[in-house]
This record gives sequence, structure tokens and C-alpha cells, in this order.
Amino acid sequence: MKKLLYRIVALSRWKYVWIALTLVLVINFIAFPYAGRKMKVYAPNGADPIDLQFSYTADEVYKMIADYGDQGRALYASTVFTIDLVYPIVYTALFVMLISLLLRKRKIESTSWIALLWIPFIAFWADILENTGIVTMLNRYPQQLDVVAGMTSVMSSIKWISIALIVLTILLLTMKRTVTK
Repeated sequence: MKKLLYRIVALSRWKYVWIALTLVLVINFIAFPYAGRKMKVYAPNGADPIDLQFSYTADEVYKMIADYGDQGRALYASTVFTIDLVYPIVYTALFVMLISLLLRKRKIESTSWIALLWIPFIAFWADILENTGIVTMLNRYPQQLDVVAGMTSVMSSIKWISIALIVLTILLLTMKRTVTK
């Protein structure tokens, strides 16, 4: 695994960061808002996407799922299998490359610093498992799967904590780069 992380650092390039950043921005500012507008048609009383929540109880998530309606649930599931399947891959690539480049620039490629590259992968897997739980709950509705809801909520929390740690890591590495110039 250590070799894999060092290989990622070696292959990271700024041009790939810009490509990944462009894709993340397109997904965030075009694809997700488009899907959100379509969801508002099916769920006019304002049920937010589950995967934007930090955490939730089974009762809270099933209230949201009920509010989506049949067509909203179908749309949400198809969005998870399209946009929200590509998105974790793209943002993970962006974060891994960005952290790699910031580490390489500072010549701090020691094992302890390289371990920071695992954080985006934790966010990725938490997001994938969260999406799996969401689709399971959407497809099995009206059956209430409290254990799935609980596990999905844990994955949501892990995802958001990981993303916060990624942003903090990037900020700290950028500050370290700026201060030591």
C-alpha cells in the first residue's frame, strides 16, 4: 500500500487537478442543481437529499423518503446511479492529486504525511456505502429498514467528517507552503 501511495504522488499533475476541478464544478453547479429542480417537482414540500445531511434517524430519513413520492424516489435512485456514482470518483481524484502535489512541493513525502492521502479514500468509500444504503431504502420503501438507515447515517457522518478533514489538510498544506516560501 505504501508503494501505491508513493506512485499516486509521482503521477499527480496540475493539469489533472484542473480537469478534475472542472468536473467537480460542473457536477456541483449544473448536474446536481438540475436534478434538484426535478426533485422539487416531485417533492414540492421541500424534502432535501438524504446525502446532504450530516446524520439522521430512521424516522427522519423515512419521512424524507415518503415526501419524495414515487416519482421522486425513482428519480433520486437514478441520480445516485449516475451523477452520484461519478462524483465520488472525481472528487477523490481531485483531493488525492491536490494533496499529493502539495506534499511533493513541500518535500514532505515521509510516510506520516503520505498517510494523509487515505482521507479522500475514506470519504470515497463512505460516500459509496451511503449511496448504497440510500438506494436500498428508496427501493424497499415503504418497508422501513432501521438498521440500513442507521448504517447509512453513520456513513453520511464519516463522509462529511472526512471531507472536512480533507479541506483542513489542503488549507494547512497550502499555509505551510505559503509560510515557508
